[in-house]
Amino acid sequence: MNEKQANDMTTKLKEAKSAEEFFAVCKEYGAEATEEQAKELFERMHAQGELSDDALESAAGGVDWGYIDEQIKKYGPGVVGALCSVYGIKI
Repeated sequence: MNEKQANDMTTKLKEAKSAEEFFAVCKEYGAEATEEQAKELFERMHAQGELSDDALESAAGGVDWGYIDEQIKKYGPGVVGALCSVYGIKI
């Protein structure tokens, strides 16, 4: 994946307005994630309101989109599985 594709993927993930859109972006870029994983990742990355203690602990300050962009550039779309691990989503 080249830098432009990685930037495009990150931008689209950030702009996704629903879990379905988020999953579609994952599929578009060949990320190996199930629909359920993409849904949970979307919800954690776009959480509003109060978080549970577990979610708060795993978020530790919110989503670092710069980090996500770096990982996509470095490892390609397959990094979605690793992002699930970062956000405490069972894969």
